Amino acid sequence: MAYILNKYLNPKKKLFLALQDSIRGIGPALARQLCARIGVSPSVLVQDLSPKRFRILIQLVDQLDRVKPLETSLKRRTRQNIKRLIDTKTYRGYRHIFNLPCHGQRTHQNAQTRKRMNWRAF
Repeated sequence: MAYILNKYLNPKKKLFLALQDSIRGIGPALARQLCARIGVSPSVLVQDLSPKRFRILIQLVDQLDRVKPLETSLKRRTRQNIKRLIDTKTYRGYRHIFNLPCHGQRTHQNAQTRKRMNWRAF
């Protein structure tokens, strides 16, 4: 079982893609850098990683989590930013409250799904 930051890495996927798919905040550039730092090709499968290299990968991701928000801290930061917009009663805050698009999109024909969904992002 391959877990990093309490997220499961699919053993049948390539390491490069598994990092991006399972850990929020890791994109293509960062995944490529992590692969280079542990000394493996990005196309190697997760199940083919040696335990030693996997431990190094876990340590690197933990160090990275202290510097750059990943996974839970990234979700928390996003939620706090939306709450700040709502508390300061900005236009974007009201758009979030009423589940409408915030970035100037049309609402007559588009954004029907966003208007119909009954969820809160904050």
